[in-house]
Amino acid sequence: MLLKRQENHLHDAIQDADRNNEKRVKAQLSAFTSDLKELKAVAKERHILFIQDVTKVREYVNLKVQEIRKDMSKEIAVVQQDYASLNQKVDIIADVVTKFVKLYEALGPKVEQMSADEVKFFLNINQLLVELKGLVLKSSLG
Repeated sequence: MLLKRQENHLHDAIQDADRNNEKRVKAQLSAFTSDLKELKAVAKERHILFIQDVTKVREYVNLKVQEIRKDMSKEIAVVQQDYASLNQKVDIIADVVTKFVKLYEALGPKVEQMSADEVKFFLNINQLLVELKGLVLKSSLG
């Protein structure tokens, strides 16, 4: 009977320990679940803030890209205009030089018979062409 009583007492103690362990595990699980919910809420809030920051940065970058494209378009237009203007000036100079070469070729035999005034005139024209070339180069580089 003593053995039976000890056995019952031991059995009750084991059941009490099991119940206490079960309560402790439930309490820990509840605390863990509560902590997990809090962490999940914090993570969700941080994720929302992160997405907002990323969206702001994306909008800022897109704005800057548009500004750069606009500035580049303006610069390209200026370069194209300068290029067209330079081409026109070069064409004019090429035409003038071609006309002078043809004139010189036509005057070939008569060059030796030119007067001092005519030689001076052609030297002045040559100087004018050199100055014109300098102005074209200066305006195209400036």
